[in-house]
Amino acid sequence: MMIFGILKLILANAGCTPSNPNGFIHFNGPTTCANNDTIQTAFFITYSIIGSMALLFMVIAGIRYVLSKGEPDGVQRAKNEMKYTLIGMVLVTAAAMIVNFALNHI
Repeated sequence: MMIFGILKLILANAGCTPSNPNGFIHFNGPTTCANNDTIQTAFFITYSIIGSMALLFMVIAGIRYVLSKGEPDGVQRAKNEMKYTLIGMVLVTAAAMIVNFALNHI
């Protein structure tokens, strides 16, 4: 919910105003009031939050690795968490690169 609130604030600062008192943005037809800078800012905030969460998960996996005390099951579980977190970070980085390329060159 926090991400939607931030994105709503960014769009409001770009000139988009909600058309009803509930705060939802309704448009009549396929119009936009956000330019490339606004969209890039929204994506930057989203990717920053996702990257911060991935870093937190990596730290938690490292702590679990240290606290596993050499038990094979705990060590393997922590290694899997690190591996999957790293894969997620690579995917988010690739997505950010694709979005930035699309916004800047297309």
